Amino acid sequence: MEKLALTMKDVGRNVGIACSLDYLACSAYRVTRKMGWKIPEDAGITGYNNNPWVRVFDPPLTSISIQEEEIGKETALAIIKNRRMSKIIEPVLFERGSTERR
Repeated sequence: MEKLALTMKDVGRNVGIACSLDYLACSAYRVTRKMGWKIPEDAGITGYNNNPWVRVFDPPLTSISIQEEEIGKETALAIIKNRRMSKIIEPVLFERGSTERR
């Protein structure tokens, strides 16, 4: 998280932070607040996996879901039917308070 803080200082406010997991976004919240910055005014943060607990963040975390259940279902059907998976399953963005639309 030290590297994140140094990068944020170099870049300055109005930065967007995209984390590969919601758990990492938790650390990004801590770093941002430790620097005295506000979310989303100074730094927008987005997580990945859309865990249920991200709604309790203050402000609630914007997160992306890859719909693991749908991917698993379509993969199983492809295996059972001995065919290639042709359905595209797009991720879903759950926009909450940690990002600000402009």
